[in-house]
Amino acid sequence: MSFIKIRLIFVVLIALISFSSQVVSAVTSTTQDDFKKGTAYFQQGNYAAAVKSFARAEAQGMKSPALYYNLAGSYYKFGEYNKSKKYFLKVHNYKNMQQLAEYNLGLIALKQKNKKTADKWFGNVVKNSKDKKLVTLAENKRKEIRSRKKTVRKISAWTTKKWSAYLNASLGYDDNVNFAPLGITSERSDNFSEIVTSVDYLLAGNRRDGWLGEAYFYDINYFTEDVFDEYVYGAGIKKLLQLNQDWQTAYSLNMSKINYGGEDYQTIAKIGAEARNALSKNSRLYFRYGYEGINSNNPLFDYLEGWRQKLRAEYRLFRKQDNSRFYYELELNNRNNLNLPGGDFSYSPTRHTLRGKYTSILSREWHLTGDLSYRGSKYPATITQNRQDDRAKAAIYTDYRFTRDFKLRAKIEYTDNRSTEDIFAYKRTVYTLSLSALF
Repeated sequence: MSFIKIRLIFVVLIALISFSSQVVSAVTSTTQDDFKKGTAYFQQGNYAAAVKSFARAEAQGMKSPALYYNLAGSYYKFGEYNKSKKYFLKVHNYKNMQQLAEYNLGLIALKQKNKKTADKWFGNVVKNSKDKKLVTLAENKRKEIRSRKKTVRKISAWTTKKWSAYLNASLGYDDNVNFAPLGITSERSDNFSEIVTSVDYLLAGNRRDGWLGEAYFYDINYFTEDVFDEYVYGAGIKKLLQLNQDWQTAYSLNMSKINYGGEDYQTIAKIGAEARNALSKNSRLYFRYGYEGINSNNPLFDYLEGWRQKLRAEYRLFRKQDNSRFYYELELNNRNNLNLPGGDFSYSPTRHTLRGKYTSILSREWHLTGDLSYRGSKYPATITQNRQDDRAKAAIYTDYRFTRDFKLRAKIEYTDNRSTEDIFAYKRTVYTLSLSALF
């Protein structure tokens, strides 16, 4: 081979090497651009675009724990848990990132409802990682898994419980006893005793999806003014229906009889519907509707005969240090008027109620609660009456819990009812001390 040919081949080889180097450099630059774009998309929360950019970088030959970790994280945020798992397992092959990958594999297992596998991954982190923060995170997740298991066992036991009962006994002082049939106060004070009790029995199914039979009794006795004594007893049936993981509903039918001042007073038939939605682990929405058909058992009180409907929307928040609840309630009435020589009086108000309660959990034993409410009542106009009431009520009470189901309560409640009709305006303070137990 002549010198000229050898020189020509050498020149061609140099050119090819130079061209290949430029191509590799261009590819590497494109790969890095895709990786940087993916990182930017991830930080912006655009996980779908991040996945596409990281996947292009991988397709162009990029192989690194950083790429696999970012791909895994993007798929996790995007809800693609199996693909996320695939790339975290690749990250797991790099010794210096094994425990970080194991922690994330534990998170994926939790998302996929596989608590046993999650506990295994978190256990590996606790055992092998030297990163204290990562170990703490893994330990907390293991505690959470065990706590969930205990809660599931408790819920399971409650849902199959055959019967439950509630008993509350109180002593109190009322500085302005209310005469319920007329809605006016007596301007008299008295001590009283009060009992509330209820019992239910699981007839079929369970307490999430089944049938319950219920019975209840209420009694209040004034020490000297027995004309204000009242007792109520009743029974009913309730259908419980769990629609899905978030919605629990109940439908009820019951009948009750009321005795007031030693005389028959009313018989009430009630149908009701309730729904509860789990917004999160700590918050709930409640909806409630009730229709009451009210029959008079005493001619003196026939003006109260008719019907009443109530519709309520309520929000509750449960936290370790405190609980709170807020609700709005609409009440509609259609009753007979009270016709007296002095005029006609309506007992069919439309009412709007706003109420808020806040409970501070001071310790396992001591709870302190504040309770505020406002109720506006507008009555249909009659020839002699154009009534509107505005009632404000404030209460504060403290509970001492001997056990979760047995407690002592001291309570003060103040009511200020203002009315366009002076006879219905009053102020009242009630003090009570009570013991209650749930069985």
